Amino acid sequence: MARMNKRLLIILAVFAVWFVVGYGVTYLVVSDPGPERTPAAPTVGPDGAPDAAVAHARPGADTAASAAPSVDAGAVVVAPSPQDAPSPQDAPSPQDAPSPQDADDAAVVAVAPAEDAASPPKAKDWWDACLDQRCGVDFGRVSGGISIRRGTLRHGEEVVWRERFGGAKRLGMLPAADDTVVEVHGVGMAHGLPVAAYVTWRDDKGKAVTGIVALSIGDKVVKLVPLGT
Repeated sequence: MARMNKRLLIILAVFAVWFVVGYGVTYLVVSDPGPERTPAAPTVGPDGAPDAAVAHARPGADTAASAAPSVDAGAVVVAPSPQDAPSPQDAPSPQDAPSPQDADDAAVVAVAPAEDAASPPKAKDWWDACLDQRCGVDFGRVSGGISIRRGTLRHGEEVVWRERFGGAKRLGMLPAADDTVVEVHGVGMAHGLPVAAYVTWRDDKGKAVTGIVALSIGDKVVKLVPLGT
């Protein structure tokens, strides 16, 4: 019995020693805080307030990092070649640009043919159309006929009938008939109007009479008419 009690005491003593040792080791492990981390001191501005740029640096950096597009490590980025950019020589120079004067000249050239086509050529006056031609005679209100007087004239020259042919000799009579035809050598003018004609007339027998006939007799007017009109 005594031996059993001694053995129990030894076991209790050993257990007490290991309990104390284990408790001490556990306390040291749990209570050791490790190396202290000293927080970084904030940047302080001249007025003692934290610098706003430093205060927002980390959130901004995180945002920029998240917003930046990711680049594939295997992708090849090709930068634009300087040769692809347009050179100053390729740009149109001010000298090559059409000037307003050139535009006006082009408009005139484009319009001129249209105007020429729209306006037909002016018809000749009958006294010009009959020059060196055989023409009929429109006697108007003249009856009987008109005298053929001796004389000549140049086509288009100014003529004063009374002074030049009023006293000239009569060579014959030009009959006032619808079928009367004369060969015209020239027409004399007075103030832009025809007043005398230098003509040759042939009668029914073929006899030719050449001289001056009046185209303005008082208030009566005689005209020469180109054949075929």
